[in-house]
Amino acid sequence: MKQKKLILYHRWIGPIGGVETFIYNFCVTMRKYYDIKVLYDEIAPAQIYRIYPYAVVEHRYDTKTYTCDVVVNNTASWVEFPKNIKADKYYTVIHCDYKDYIRLGHVNPVLNEGHEYICVKPYARDSFSDLLKVPCDVIEGTLQPEIKTKKVLHLVSATRLTVEKGKERMYTLIKKLRNSGIKFDWKIFTKDKFDVPDNCPEVIIMPPTFDIYDYMADADYLVQLSDTEALCLAVREALSVGTPVIVTDIPGFDYIKEGVLGYKVNLDMSNVDIDKIYNHIPKVKWKENKEEILNKWFEKLGEPIEIADKPLNEMKRVKIKILIDYTDIVLKQYITAGTILEVDELRAITLCQATIERPQIAERIKE
Repeated sequence: MKQKKLILYHRWIGPIGGVETFIYNFCVTMRKYYDIKVLYDEIAPAQIYRIYPYAVVEHRYDTKTYTCDVVVNNTASWVEFPKNIKADKYYTVIHCDYKDYIRLGHVNPVLNEGHEYICVKPYARDSFSDLLKVPCDVIEGTLQPEIKTKKVLHLVSATRLTVEKGKERMYTLIKKLRNSGIKFDWKIFTKDKFDVPDNCPEVIIMPPTFDIYDYMADADYLVQLSDTEALCLAVREALSVGTPVIVTDIPGFDYIKEGVLGYKVNLDMSNVDIDKIYNHIPKVKWKENKEEILNKWFEKLGEPIEIADKPLNEMKRVKIKILIDYTDIVLKQYITAGTILEVDELRAITLCQATIERPQIAERIKE
């Protein structure tokens, strides 16, 4: 007995989207039960390669007739369904809330003669039926195939991107990670330019910030691949929040116990073991002996006198007038000339002085 022939039609199958995912899931799940063809007017090339293992993928031409047992149309009813697709049974799947679409300025939908309608949610059914006065069934669900996920490796660095800080080794580690096939992301907090190799989207350049500890705690490793270090504070900060490190095998990292606080790599990167880094992330418990360090400083500085409720210093606030249009990186907004701002004294000094790189941005308002 032959399987029924199905045509899934969508006018424009884009690079990504909810309807595109529905079509993919439908083909993966239903291919065992039906002979499926995906018909399109336009398609993102990546979707052809994604869908093709599970269904025939074919461009629709106006000059050709396409026949099947059942059509599942996925194009919203703003245009008439193509007359050269012939079937015994027609369904149009409603993937949107039509009332909202019309509220946002879309035109009224067109009913396809002879089609039965299936909505993906009850509220979409109610909206569609109220608007067009036609019955509509509901099939809610994605037909999502079984998904096997793999861990994404999360890296973080806070460093200057210079040769002595291991810039070239960072390039090497990126290449090794990409060649391994594992998924990763690497947030690098720096003020320096980083020429990411091969347009690597996994590398995310972040502006320097004092508030970095949440990023460190969220990462699987902090990476510091320096030529030399005395006391690398970024490494010790990462360890203090329970994050292991990937560091170079140099005297400055002599306290990093292999496989306990992280992993050491040779200066020539010859011993990088991606499998070990990925599959055996150490669980770090590390704490500085703060009391001992304090006592050593007390010996140098003299007898300490503790004032438990000593107030914090507060910086004076002043008013400034903006002279030119500019984007303020502190306020994270576009500021226009003539705007009056109240800022702290230090910020006022910065904005009211010209530099080699930029003109004077503001002037003080005399009280």
